[in-house]
Amino acid sequence: MAEKLHRTRKEIKDAIHKVKDGPPKWRSLGKSKKPDMYVDPETGEVYPEMPNGEPTEDSVGNLIEKLPDGEPVPKPEPEGGS
Repeated sequence: MAEKLHRTRKEIKDAIHKVKDGPPKWRSLGKSKKPDMYVDPETGEVYPEMPNGEPTEDSVGNLIEKLPDGEPVPKPEPEGGS
């Protein structure tokens, strides 16, 4: 995901935590207070994983919106031109 968006892993992790921490503050799924999250690599939508490992139907937010400038950084052009 980080490579696709041309971001660092830390930026992606921080964005996921911002989605989880709200607003609105997302708290739990059943007995699990801190479930794993599934991130749709195409849209950036973040979904809590249910106990069976499947993502829920409803997203808790979008990590792309929580990145420092809100959008993926364009891939740099290779040196030497095209």
